[in-house]
Amino acid sequence: MKTLKPYSPLLLGLLLSCTGCQKQSTSSYISIVSAMDIEINLLLKEAKIHDTKSIGNVTVHVGELRGKNVVISRSGIAFFC
Repeated sequence: MKTLKPYSPLLLGLLLSCTGCQKQSTSSYISIVSAMDIEINLLLKEAKIHDTKSIGNVTVHVGELRGKNVVISRSGIAFFC
């Protein structure tokens, strides 16, 4: 059985969205988490990324997508039985 890490990309995204960009600290963010690189790459092509942070093996991109503040991150692919 695979053990879960004490943090998840979603929680990291939410944490970094609150503290990541001081110039937009009063704005709210939408967190987008995907397990597939192809989805992340499509989003990153369209988004205007302001900041990228890495914690452990999780990379979080903070920016703007279609006029909305977003935090984009990749989760791992897992199968649970």
